[in-house]
Amino acid sequence: MSSNVFRFYDAFNLKQLSRLFFSYCSFVCVCIGSNAQPLNWNSDIPIVSIFTMGNTIVDEPKVQAQWTIFWNSDGTRNTLNQPPHDQGFIGVEYRGQSSQMFPMKSMTVETRNSDGSDREVSLFDFSVESDWVLYATFFDKSLMRNVLTYDLARETGRWAPKTQFVEVWINSEYFGIYVMVEKIKRDSGRVNIKKLDIDENQGIDLSGGYIFKIDKQSSEDFSWTSSFPSNFFYPNRAGSSVSFQGVYPKSNKITNAQRDYITSFVDSMEIALASENFQDSILGYRRFINTSSFIDFMLVNEINRNVDAYRISTYFHKDRKDKDGKIHAGPVWDFDLAFGNANFCDADSPEGFAFEFEQICPAGQWPVPFWWSRLMTDSLFRNEVGCRWQNLRTSVWSESRVLQKISSYSQETQEARSRHFNRWPIFGQQLWVYPDPIATSYEQELNLLREFILDRWEWLDENLPLGQNCVAQVDPVDSVVNFDSDPMLIISPNPGLSGIQTFDLFIREGGLVSIKISDSRGRVISSYTRYVNSNRNNLSRVESLHLVPGVYFISIQLPNMKFITSRFIVL
Repeated sequence: MSSNVFRFYDAFNLKQLSRLFFSYCSFVCVCIGSNAQPLNWNSDIPIVSIFTMGNTIVDEPKVQAQWTIFWNSDGTRNTLNQPPHDQGFIGVEYRGQSSQMFPMKSMTVETRNSDGSDREVSLFDFSVESDWVLYATFFDKSLMRNVLTYDLARETGRWAPKTQFVEVWINSEYFGIYVMVEKIKRDSGRVNIKKLDIDENQGIDLSGGYIFKIDKQSSEDFSWTSSFPSNFFYPNRAGSSVSFQGVYPKSNKITNAQRDYITSFVDSMEIALASENFQDSILGYRRFINTSSFIDFMLVNEINRNVDAYRISTYFHKDRKDKDGKIHAGPVWDFDLAFGNANFCDADSPEGFAFEFEQICPAGQWPVPFWWSRLMTDSLFRNEVGCRWQNLRTSVWSESRVLQKISSYSQETQEARSRHFNRWPIFGQQLWVYPDPIATSYEQELNLLREFILDRWEWLDENLPLGQNCVAQVDPVDSVVNFDSDPMLIISPNPGLSGIQTFDLFIREGGLVSIKISDSRGRVISSYTRYVNSNRNNLSRVESLHLVPGVYFISIQLPNMKFITSRFIVL
């Protein structure tokens, strides 16, 4: 059937007939056309088949197409002749700029009804929505840099896009492993800020919500320029002006009053941050920004030394005044050049702060705003950074946890990788800005990734501020204890004094646990069992131990027989 047939049905709005026809044609056209997918083709990860109906995918506008997703939620193999997880019309376009040079391109997808309206669907364990991204893994030979970073960002308690590895076919041609990603947008299941309607142009209604970003220019977004060059406090460096783009409300829906409000608010924040009184709790920057979100955003970008950090794909959001009313940094986005995966501006070095990018490379078209360099001159902000780093490093960001994540992602794509790299035989090849040494196998690529993380995090341990008098950090908006399934142990302060440190175990389901404390030589100091409840449990017995200064390890065997192990320091 040709696309004219679909247009015929659309014109007469024969929705029921269209559904019946599509359920047959989408499978037949995609799966048994010329050069077709084998009917017995199957995979252990979800399959996405896209049929463009004779249209050519381009970089704007979205073209009409269809997709079928095959996925068994029970973990059984996915085949082309099983009932689909989702099936229907989509709008699809290429996304990205530099990445479009590659033969495997990322795509933005909008799920649609037959009349072109948004069709909100539930895919995998994602929030119900209509906007998605199919991220092409071509340049990231590990396949996992974005997946890993979004996972680590979520463990700070803040929203970051959920992801799912999939294998993609387009018009019966195999394109390899993609990552399905939730697109950043205002929604209760994504960036959860107040909806701003076109008639809300005064008073508290005008104050939110908004999403804006620092990024490469897009014709779709309204934009404005900062009043402060990137070298405002560093006149000996080259500098240029930062460009902001509005994301929500969209350019075709935002009113002049709303545009003036958000641009003025950001400008006022910059003025406060640049002023002599910037550290003042009343007159300074803190009345404009949520500092804990800026700290988490900074640490997520620093753990992988993201060379694009702060200057490209950098999002912010602001809720209405009665909700919070301050600028929040995030959500985080786009890490294909992170974790040492670029050969310019010392991106492949585990040393140096990403926010000091312009110490290494002159400011160009996409400069780093002066914000983080200025914030790090505030002793209180620096101490909060140090405390947050210690909090994360001794709980959800331990080396053992991140290395386990890498192994888990590698296992998830193990089977599909042979097909992916057979389609794209890129190992041993110099691609774009890929750094030396050039990996000749997937195993070597993962080893380089692991080595970079361990070296980078060790450098951060030694060079980030050492937090003093830290307290347990629970953000009232995005709580670090709002976990889905993974247990957490939070030790604070760490390092700390014996008898002052608190040990809080957060666990989804209660039960009997075994707790063991040992010193740096492996000698057991204390060992006992106790029953814990779901959610927060204070391990007061550990706190009451009289420990001499030194390095200690706490190991907890959970009711499901898994272990949590963490290091803590007594001063």
